[in-house]
Amino acid sequence: MMIRTFISLEIPRAIIDEIISIRNNLVPAYERIKWESIEKLHVTLKFLGETEQENIEKIFTSIKQLSTKYQKFDLQLDHFGFFKSNGVKRILWAGLKENFELENFVKEIDILCSEFGFEMEKRKFKPHITMLRIKNESIIKEVDLLDNYRLPELKFIGNKITMFQSILTKGGSIYKPIKSLLL
Repeated sequence: MMIRTFISLEIPRAIIDEIISIRNNLVPAYERIKWESIEKLHVTLKFLGETEQENIEKIFTSIKQLSTKYQKFDLQLDHFGFFKSNGVKRILWAGLKENFELENFVKEIDILCSEFGFEMEKRKFKPHITMLRIKNESIIKEVDLLDNYRLPELKFIGNKITMFQSILTKGGSIYKPIKSLLL
């Protein structure tokens, strides 16, 4: 049986709360906007997509072995930004400052997953937390002031890696943790 999966770095709740507080203070109409839920705020390290359920244990065991080469990651949030599609802002994110150790970990996860038949990532890894998926362009003016907004020094330790199942529903995706490990 196939399930849709991805591998993520979880963000400490205190940092999530701080980002949300900053966002809410900057966006007066924040209550009218359908933000990503707190449970969905993470950094995706590798989106796998359709995954044979029988391979999940093998993939996660390989990631666990790989993770022994790494300690916790000292990370810092940097700024808000947008990903665009055809020139239109579609995703608001909170970006992390560059961290070479995390980038190397992600490269190694990518290589490891390719051994299970997953395609290697073509784009450069850009660590971020997806805050909002913009489906209705009318809200862009509400959140536009967040574009390139510099976040205060929000440092944290990244040490929890989780494989999630992503269940697609009419109301949006639901993320269900499958397995986790601490660095």
